[in-house]
Amino acid sequence: GMNDSLIGVAYNLKPNNSLTIRLGASCILPTYKTALNNNNTDYAASVNLNYTVDEANVFFGYSHTIINDDDIAGTVAYQNTNAYNIGLGYYLLSNFYMSGAYNKSDSIYSGVEDVETASVYGYYSIDKNWFTTLYYAYGLSSSASDNAISIKLGYYF
Repeated sequence: GMNDSLIGVAYNLKPNNSLTIRLGASCILPTYKTALNNNNTDYAASVNLNYTVDEANVFFGYSHTIINDDDIAGTVAYQNTNAYNIGLGYYLLSNFYMSGAYNKSDSIYSGVEDVETASVYGYYSIDKNWFTTLYYAYGLSSSASDNAISIKLGYYF
């Protein structure tokens, strides 16, 4: 593969009709070999807040990732990371949602500037269990990729 694989779980808390709190945990599994010695499993925890009024919402997210990769003396030093996002979204239909966000994350490499992006996200509910997402990000910092895209297919249990 071209990248690591992520396995994650999340649990939603709904203290009232407008506020959702999502707690998550994940493992980032190394599914390819590199010369940078980054072939160990990493672990992440996250919390996301979502406040909805009618079809619009505002959201904020935070995650912390424990990077377990081994440093290469004189070449690469890894560090744990913190990431934040804030954005606005709108439900165009009951099963179709779009949002825009600003995202900032520490680099996994010590001494490298923060990664900053602007992103667009789309979510489409196929039925009560199946859904798909589309994500596009544009790099705002020199440490970010110029463009990134992901397409996912998911299943709710």
